[in-house]
Amino acid sequence: MQNFDLSDASVCGVWVDADSAAHVLTREEGGKYAYKTYQFKPFLWISQDTPTDPLFESVQQLDSSGLENPELSKIAVFKNAADYSQYLKIRPKYLPTEKIANLENQFLMQNRARMYKNMRFSELKRMQLDIETASEYGFPNPDRAGDRVIAVGIKFGEQNLLFEIEEMTDDAERELLSDVQRAIENLD
Repeated sequence: MQNFDLSDASVCGVWVDADSAAHVLTREEGGKYAYKTYQFKPFLWISQDTPTDPLFESVQQLDSSGLENPELSKIAVFKNAADYSQYLKIRPKYLPTEKIANLENQFLMQNRARMYKNMRFSELKRMQLDIETASEYGFPNPDRAGDRVIAVGIKFGEQNLLFEIEEMTDDAERELLSDVQRAIENLD
């Protein structure tokens, strides 16, 4: 597994996308933020008896000497999140496997990083969003024509902002979401 030196970083946000890129926001000295993208390879612990699978990019043997239960003695590394997810669906269920389901937590663990390291609680900012949607057929679905975001409320400190759709069109919804994005970027 490839590791990056994030052990002293104040990670404020991390998100792993479908292409297995880890998007990381850190707080730098002086309170500025830095955004960087890292390659991420998901992993899980597997049994010594787990057969080799073409979805594995690599398998690392762990030193299990001295352990009472050395069943999970290998780490399987995957080239991307899709292969990892596929393997979890087809893996031999009779063999032990251990995973950290949240890929963002896997990334933090691989890189010995912590969220909000070296930050005081008073330095954290809290933002609340209330998103209102419209749908003719029950729960909204972004793939269904006509279902859309119609309003977004933001509370940040003492500020209250409300964004509402101008008309029920795709262009108006796109403009609403762009306005919300710009507001969040300006508030942060």
